[in-house]
Amino acid sequence: MRAAMCAPALTLGACGDDNVPLPLRYRGAVQHVIDQYHVPGVAASVRGALAMALPAQREGRAFVLPEASAGEAALVHDATIYGARTLLAVCAHLAAREPLAAASPSVAASCANACDLADVRGQAHAKRALEIAAAGGHSLLMFGPPGTGKSMLAQRLPGLSPPMDENEALESAAVHSLVDAFKPGDWGRRPYRAPHHTASAVALVGGGSDPRPGEISLAHREVLFLDELPEWDRRVLEVLREPLESGLIHISRAARQPTFPARFQLVAAMNPCPCGYLSHASGRCRCMPDQIARYRTRISGPLLDRIDLQIEVPALPAEDLPMRRGSRERGAAQERIRAALTFRARLPPDLEGRPNHCRSRVGGHHLGSAHCRGDRLPPSRARVSPPRRSRGPKGATAGECEARPTRCVAFLLGTSKEVEA
Repeated sequence: MRAAMCAPALTLGACGDDNVPLPLRYRGAVQHVIDQYHVPGVAASVRGALAMALPAQREGRAFVLPEASAGEAALVHDATIYGARTLLAVCAHLAAREPLAAASPSVAASCANACDLADVRGQAHAKRALEIAAAGGHSLLMFGPPGTGKSMLAQRLPGLSPPMDENEALESAAVHSLVDAFKPGDWGRRPYRAPHHTASAVALVGGGSDPRPGEISLAHREVLFLDELPEWDRRVLEVLREPLESGLIHISRAARQPTFPARFQLVAAMNPCPCGYLSHASGRCRCMPDQIARYRTRISGPLLDRIDLQIEVPALPAEDLPMRRGSRERGAAQERIRAALTFRARLPPDLEGRPNHCRSRVGGHHLGSAHCRGDRLPPSRARVSPPRRSRGPKGATAGECEARPTRCVAFLLGTSKEVEA
């Protein structure tokens, strides 16, 4: 892929003029041409078309792309995008003999998320935590025996979040365009990424000799699900600490130093012990205390401090599982979350990001402001407080992680008052 005013190999002779290189003839023009050829003279699709169209639109430049990529780039609002099939068509356009037609956005009908929280039987405590996480964009850790529904719950989190606005959809689509993973049918749909625990640090955060975004950037604006969290390489997990705080990932290479967006919502799941059946009613666990301690210390304290909600998802007896809910219950959680988000206008105006920005990013100096203070709720409503974290000495980061979900609980109740944690 080459980016220039036009391909260096092009000459005006190809357009019926002398053999003068086009860059000399059209230097300073408003055309920006991207070309890549698998067959000589025939344009093929390019990687990152939408991402490249964003700065071109801000600079007021027109943009010439292969036809296969022009529809993707045309998703950028107010961008002037032309699609060309061959080099001769580009030459004719630049010579003002046969103008190229403006490209139309290629957006396919997007299917709604079919996963609904009503599909999960039982686990009312976990469902409530999931609603809090969706309303505030909070990170979540679920631990419990195998088969209790941890992965099933995580898969339903994107469907609970509000629809993307145009800017969020463009950000997400631009990142996917950089790895040639954008599909028109995914426009406006919140991403859900679930890499395997054998993934490397480069696969997770991005990199390579030609740096590309990793899983945390591909999950920008929604969920990154890490199953079997203690099975991940500890050094791989530690690279998540900075992006969880800043929402960006800086990759430094000798040739270039790109910065990719990484404002993702971390959701993780783990077993309580190596065999997975600690405290299970069957009594199957034979793990020794030191084995359990070693298993849990694979996750560092600083990373745990950045996870806002930590809940247990226990195994439930079959007789305690309710029958499946009717159609009236479908979508009920989404409605409660939409109602909670009407309080977003109360967020501090200098908070970084858009109105739909994750409330989990509110800084500690805002948590004590008038937007976040209020009288305690009556004891009868104390049961709706977020899941408690472990007791003991806490750092500033852990303290803020406890305060943020508290506000979301109040929002879900339809009040701006704080809930006692």
